[in-house]
Amino acid sequence: MSFQNPPAGLEPFLVDAVRRAHQRLSPALLVERARRAFPGLRAGHVRSALRSLVDSGELRYSYHFGQSWVEFNYNRPIPLSSRFILVPESSRRICVPGKKIIRLASGGAFGAGDHPTTRLALAGLDFLVDTTDNWIGGRRPAWGLDIGTGTGILALAAMKLGLDFVNAFDIDACARFEARRNVEINGLSGRIFVGGSWPESKVSYMLVMANLRLPTIKHYSEPIARHMSPGAFLLVSGIRPEEVGCIERTFDEKGFKLLWSSCDGGWCSGVLRRQGG
Repeated sequence: MSFQNPPAGLEPFLVDAVRRAHQRLSPALLVERARRAFPGLRAGHVRSALRSLVDSGELRYSYHFGQSWVEFNYNRPIPLSSRFILVPESSRRICVPGKKIIRLASGGAFGAGDHPTTRLALAGLDFLVDTTDNWIGGRRPAWGLDIGTGTGILALAAMKLGLDFVNAFDIDACARFEARRNVEINGLSGRIFVGGSWPESKVSYMLVMANLRLPTIKHYSEPIARHMSPGAFLLVSGIRPEEVGCIERTFDEKGFKLLWSSCDGGWCSGVLRRQGG
């Protein structure tokens, strides 16, 4: 089969390939992948589709170490989940009915919306709100905890869903700097507190978030359980599909029940709830 015109699914295929990639993709590699996915496709059709996607702002070219690469363009408003939209700091003020706006400064910390684990974690927050009537209940002030906060994106999202305060911490000093900056540009200074280790405050958390690898989540499992009351929620991300069962067993022993899980691009996220009370 030979295509006289580019197939309708080519541009979505290219966008999805770049978004899901675990490493940078060169234009030549994208051409190769597209021609494997669409036998008979001409290389010129792929290059034309790439130019169109760059012109529209969905993708962008970058240049590193003497090589051109194709990247997803996060320097524009990007839907992250059914509820959240990511907006770069430099963008003009926007308002999208029914959507929660998160503004992020450019930086290098993890959690800028370009990784499946971040998107899965935000989908977990969507699930929590969509399926749980009055998920915070009457517990005020309602506190959250973000372990390994990175850019602070999950702390920001949780605040926009109704929490009163969030303690967030990260062992990386650069991440803490970026998180504090993002807290400031979202107008949440004094409500999100960013530190470098487990906070000393004795509050009981309504929501704990951990976008981390399995060994680190297990390391924090005891203090997580100790600081959560019955009815509170735990959101984990950054785990592989084969690790979901281990997470479920680890927290089942501590009185948690897995309510939801989802996987994408070889990564998974889950929402658990502390039982009892």
